[in-house]
Amino acid sequence: MQKSKSRKLILFIVEGRSDVAYLSPVRTLVKKKAGSTLEFKITKGDILSDKDTTENNVIQKVNDVVKEYLAYSRLRYTDLKQIIHIVDIDGVYISDKNVETDSNLEKGMTIYYRDKITNIDKNNILKRNKKKRDCLNVLNNLKEIKNKIPYLMYYFSTNIDDYFYGEQNLNPNLKEEYSDYIYDKYSNNPEEYRMFIENNYSIKGDYFKTWEYIKENNNSLSRCTNFNKFFDDVVDKID
Repeated sequence: MQKSKSRKLILFIVEGRSDVAYLSPVRTLVKKKAGSTLEFKITKGDILSDKDTTENNVIQKVNDVVKEYLAYSRLRYTDLKQIIHIVDIDGVYISDKNVETDSNLEKGMTIYYRDKITNIDKNNILKRNKKKRDCLNVLNNLKEIKNKIPYLMYYFSTNIDDYFYGEQNLNPNLKEEYSDYIYDKYSNNPEEYRMFIENNYSIKGDYFKTWEYIKENNNSLSRCTNFNKFFDDVVDKID
């Protein structure tokens, strides 16, 4: 068993490999802070939309992800300084009237616009939106997980591809190519990366204000993020 150190590790929970590439430039910023490190745990999908996840067990689902990472890495809770959960909003806060059926779409295909979402059966999206919305509402008020590890959740809306490229419905085959470009561009320029995040489509105000914003009108389909708050809330406070 690896000897436990003081809390130096910031753990990012993300959905896939492309998220890691998009977000990896922050690693260098964190490493400059008193030897802190940043690692990623990939969940291989959206745990908030998983069929077994509900608003009643979503906190436990997050705890399980962290526990799995610690077991795999042979680390302890005392090694963790902060949990950062990165989520796509997927337009879940829009009004139900802005979800439409499009019988021309293939089964399983969902198309996002700035003011609506379409699916072959709108009921699929209405159910998903409520489920994910309920889970998000639990987690955006969560301050810590098991063993009192601080927890924060940041969003990209509609999704992380849309934030960086303005493409809500990016072809899945292009996700790695697009995210790798961001990694290559900023991995050695983390300060420039921070400047980009803080000055482009970022929501101002404190952490809770940014969550109030995304729940209003069609904002959950807009090109925006509150990840800019990570630098103020976490990076600048590392001692």
